[in-house]
Amino acid sequence: MASIGDSETELEQALSDILSKFLPQSAGYSLEIEIYENDRKKRRDASRNSWRPAVGEIRIKFGVPTSKLRFDTDPKLNEGTSARSTSEGAALDTLGTRLEQIADLIKSLEKAEQRPGFDFVALRWFRDQVLPAEDFDWAEMPSGRDEVLRAAIKDGAVLTSKVPNPKTPLFPVTGIRLNRQHPQVIGILGEPGASASHFQPVSIRGEALSETVLHERR
Repeated sequence: MASIGDSETELEQALSDILSKFLPQSAGYSLEIEIYENDRKKRRDASRNSWRPAVGEIRIKFGVPTSKLRFDTDPKLNEGTSARSTSEGAALDTLGTRLEQIADLIKSLEKAEQRPGFDFVALRWFRDQVLPAEDFDWAEMPSGRDEVLRAAIKDGAVLTSKVPNPKTPLFPVTGIRLNRQHPQVIGILGEPGASASHFQPVSIRGEALSETVLHERR
């Protein structure tokens, strides 16, 4: 049975392009839909049919655009040599943390891509359902998930594309996939096409099996 969470995700997918058409300034922002009833947010696992429009609301939030994503620290730290050194160190720490977060995301997306019976990973499904289920501190808040996902896309570790939506064909879904040629992805998952088998042959004393077979045939 379809849930409120399903409805929120589908609305995000359907409204994203429409809003950017009628409100161009919204282009580039992530979209987050929340369904309320009696001024309280509905549980994502509640039935879709449980929502009552007469006492309900649908709220739209916009995330931080990619162009606003920053890794630097307080600009006041740029005043003076000592302050610049402190700022550079803080920026390096922040960058290191972001790389670790992207590494978490890469591993999670790798698992999502391996789901049997699915041809693609929907961006909003991955962001709003898969990442919150992971044990990542940075994935607890929608803004944290947004920023790490956008950073991974901006860096090229994650690729996006429009794919047909089986539920609403008029509104394609934004799909994501790992860029398996990206250095960080290779560093975490290994070379593309590399065998994951750990089989090691064991030497057995005696003649080769082929010789034994020939003897039996004589």
